[in-house]
Amino acid sequence: MSLRLNPYSDFVVVTGLKGRGKTTYTIYLVKQLLSVPFIAIDPAYQLGALGYCVHYPQNIAEAMRKFRHVVFQPMKSSFTEEETYDLTFKECYRFRNYLLIIDEVDEFAPTWGFKSEYLNELVKRGRTRGIGLICNSRRPHNFNKAIRNNADFVVCFQIVEEDDLKYMSKWINISKAKIKELKPYYSYLYDVKEGKTTLQRPCPKTW
Repeated sequence: MSLRLNPYSDFVVVTGLKGRGKTTYTIYLVKQLLSVPFIAIDPAYQLGALGYCVHYPQNIAEAMRKFRHVVFQPMKSSFTEEETYDLTFKECYRFRNYLLIIDEVDEFAPTWGFKSEYLNELVKRGRTRGIGLICNSRRPHNFNKAIRNNADFVVCFQIVEEDDLKYMSKWINISKAKIKELKPYYSYLYDVKEGKTTLQRPCPKTW
């Protein structure tokens, strides 16, 4: 793995099919940064090994102060799903100088807009508050253009859906065929500032 991340400012987008390496890569990346406080938004319950799990937005702040590594895995409550996530990102916005990981980001920031204005602020101006971002998605053509516009690095695992292939091929300057033919756990790393794309070998599992 060749990505060198500044966890207090860099914005990383990780895309690819289920089972091709996104979660393994994200866990490996975060475990290299254990001195850095973080909050992980984990709607699919895949990142629980990373930190202390909470299930309600109102518990995030206390857990962050006590444990510094917090994984939010939502449970049903009296709030609607949209209200729950708006409260969640409001809590995330309260903090400075940490890393925010958002799994399935297209659920919260689809093409038509952000489901929470606090997430909008975190994506567009989080780095001014010392907040780095890692956003994962299986369907990159479905997420909001602000995510693409603010990304510093893109990590692309195998994709086969035509809409996503077209989107990612144009974004990272790699042919659709090469993206489609990626072996499991191999990925392309695109450095947005440098305009360079490199092939990454699989990272080791850390759990």
